[in-house]
Parts: sequence; C-alpha cells; structure tokens
Amino acid sequence: MSKHLHERGSSFQYRRVFPQDVRTTAGRRELTRSLKVRTKKEAEIEAALLDVEFNKIVATARGTGQPNEATAIVLATRLLQSKGLLTSEGALNFPQIDPRKPEHNTIEKQLRVIKEWEEKYEAAYDQLALSVASITPEGEVVETYDPASPHSRAFVQLTGQEAPKPDYTLHDAAVLYVETNKRKVGRKADQQAKSEQQQWLRLNALADWLGEGNRDLGYKTPFNSIDRSVAQRFKTYLVETKDWTVATRNKALEMLRAAFNVAGDEYDLAGWNNPFRKMSDAITDSKVRYPFSPNDYQLWWRSLLAWRNDNPEAALIGLIMMETGSRIYEISHLVVGDLRLDADVPHVLVRNNSLRDLKGVIEHPIILFNTLPMLRGYLSSLKSKAPADPVFPRYSKPKGNTNLSNTMNKRLRSVEGMQIDQLSAYSARHAFKDRGRAAGVDLAVLDYLMGHKTKQSSVVAQGYGTGYSLTVLKEAAERINAQEDWGYLDHLTY
Repeated sequence: MSKHLHERGSSFQYRRVFPQDVRTTAGRRELTRSLKVRTKKEAEIEAALLDVEFNKIVATARGTGQPNEATAIVLATRLLQSKGLLTSEGALNFPQIDPRKPEHNTIEKQLRVIKEWEEKYEAAYDQLALSVASITPEGEVVETYDPASPHSRAFVQLTGQEAPKPDYTLHDAAVLYVETNKRKVGRKADQQAKSEQQQWLRLNALADWLGEGNRDLGYKTPFNSIDRSVAQRFKTYLVETKDWTVATRNKALEMLRAAFNVAGDEYDLAGWNNPFRKMSDAITDSKVRYPFSPNDYQLWWRSLLAWRNDNPEAALIGLIMMETGSRIYEISHLVVGDLRLDADVPHVLVRNNSLRDLKGVIEHPIILFNTLPMLRGYLSSLKSKAPADPVFPRYSKPKGNTNLSNTMNKRLRSVEGMQIDQLSAYSARHAFKDRGRAAGVDLAVLDYLMGHKTKQSSVVAQGYGTGYSLTVLKEAAERINAQEDWGYLDHLTY
C-alpha cells in the first residue's frame, strides 16, 4: 500500500506533505483527500492518481515543467483501471470491434461504435478531471469526486457560495497529531514506537469515554463538538474512575491539549478554542524518591563491588552512577567514542549518540575517580572498541535501561542492613545532589555535573572545553565524593 495512503476503519485517506519551497505557491501545506472507495485495491488506484497530481503541482511550482509522456501514460493507465476498463495485468475489459464479423466489416460501423464508447466515457473522464482540480481558491483540497458537491470548485464557481469545511472527527485529529509529532520531534525508531504507544493510550481513553465503551464510535465524534464542558467531564471521569496519580493524569491532559492545538491550527475552525487548555492540577501525590543515607550508600557500594564477577556490566554502571550521580541511560547507552579517558582530566562525555537521544538533558562531562581504573580494566576485555560500538552491549538495546533498572533494584532489595525500604538504584542520583549541597558546591556547577538543563547550567556549559572548566568540574566532583555526611535528620527521615 502507498505510504501516503492511510486506512481508518472502513475508509481511506490520502495525505502527502508538500516540500517547504512549494507550499507558498501550492497555497497549502499538504495534499489531503478522503477517498470515496470501498476496497483497498480501489484506494491504491486513487492514491496513484493523486501521486501524479501531487508531482504535477510540485513540478509546476518549481517551474520544471509538466509530467512527461511516461507520466501521462501511467495516468491514463490508472484511469482505465479505476473505471474497470483495464485489468491489473493489462488486459482490456470492454467490448472490442471484431473486424472479422460481417456486421463490423465497414468503416461506418466501426466509427459509430467508437463514437458510442467515446460519449459513454467522456462524462466519466470530465468528472475525474474536475475532481483532480477541485481545490478551493483558499487552497483547501476537496474530499469528494462529485462535481456537484458543495466542496468542489465547480460548485463554488457556479453558486458563488463558500465551500464549507469538512466535518473532522476525533480520529482525524488523533492521526494528524501523531503524524505531526513524529515529523516534528524526529525520534529514533524504538523511541518513536514507545511515544506513539503512549499517545494512542491517552487518545483511546478519550475515545472510549466518548463512545461509552465503544471506541470506534467515540473516534467518530465531530472534532468541533468537543468543547470545554466535555473536557471537564472527561477530567472528572479520570479523577473518579481511573487509578492514576495526579502526575499521570496531568500528562494525559497535557498531551490532549497538544493534540487539540495541532488539529485546531490545521483545521482553522472559526471561533474554536482548545477545550483542554489549563486542565492540569498541582502535583500533590508524587512518589517520594529517597536518597541513600551515608550508611546505605556504603552498603550498596560494597554490594556492587562484590557483584562484578557475576554481572560486570551492571555492577560497573551502578558504581559509576554512585560516583557521578548520573542517570541509568546516560551510562548504559554510552559508545566508545564518548570516552575521554586519556585526557588531562579523564572524563566521559554524556551526549546524543547512535544509541540514544537525550531529550531535556544538557550535554556534559562526568568525572571519574575510583571507577576510572575499573572502567579501563573493563574496556580491555571488549572484543571491539570502534568509536560507534557500545561500551555496555548487554544493556545498550532499546529497552536495556529498563531491564538494567529492574536487575539493579532486585539486587538492591537483597542487600541486608538497609535503613530505608523505598530506595532504588536511582537513589544514587538524589544522594549525589544532597552530597553536593553539603559540600558547598555552586548549584550551577552541580546542575551541570548532573546534566540538569537549566539557565545556570547552560552558563557553565558555554565554558566547557577550555581545560579550565574541566579543572573546576574535577575539583567540585572531588569535594562531592569526599563528603561523608550529607545532613540526614533522623526525626525527618526514619
């Protein structure tokens, strides 16, 4: 099936985005049509015709001429196929004049039969030609092949009336948002799949509620009928029936706000306001994430050291997290080219690479001390050390950080003597923050070491690479790792 053809239940839609340099001349951003056909085969034929029309518009806008003769032949072939006059194998599917028959053995008879067939299909050709050119003066693409439709250019020219906008549904808005978000963000394949899964889960929740359990019916809800009162009632439904935290509910409402913004801008509906604007609540029930106490820190450090023989990758990642306050995926998805172990100030560069995108994370170096010789020894055991090769192959896969987190937390729960039950491997990051504060490290430098993307950390980042900044970062990291007491108050913590 054509990549520009989208199947939605029992209907089909063609959508293809114009190149940036063509949009002004074309008068619109994309060519979109709802195909009034019943089968996928018919839809593919119509999509092929629209591909020709799309290329024609692009060629005209760029001044590169009209489609060549080969394109015209393809268009004619598709036209014959769409009308059932030519099979997919190229065989003719209409009565032909057999000159061997006596009744056909005259020029007059042959001309008469040809004229009958020309008149019969002339109207069909004219109707198709009208539909291909059925674009309103405002640049809106029609969604019907009927020249008498109020959406066609013929109707506008004959009646002088403005063509009404199509009746967009919630499903139209959902598909538009998911595809627009994909083009705008440009995630890696695995991250895009995960993001789309979350988007559809939230959109499906709204469709299920609108359809009272019938999702397909809910998606058929007219887009412009979902107003503020509908959005408020949906939020009440989430509060009363869904076992979601406030943070989870806010994420769903914010995503719906973004989806409706995209659709509202695209559909340009008069007097329309986003019904999901400012629907989020203050977060009051977020899960408390405890840092390691000094005692718990030592217990977990020793446990990771003992774990190196059984799972060297997980153990080393955990130790680096303890020493640097790094996130799991900052370490688990490193490539060899990210390592700067022979620099004057040995460090690891946390940045986007072939394995991951660090959304919302400032690129920053992390300074190693006790873990530096461990990492060097580990690297010597790797079979391949090409710059693009993963440092930790076992956990560099798309869901590797999730698997690693589960593995590390299972190990953590087996450590005896822990004073706090709610600890996790991520507690090392919170402990690093507390230790940095206790050591009196400048908060801007501390944010930068931890990869927090703030105005203060961005100022520090501007000086990175001069050598001086790395020296400052090393001194700050040394002070943090030398801190043995980070101000735990027994009556507040235990």
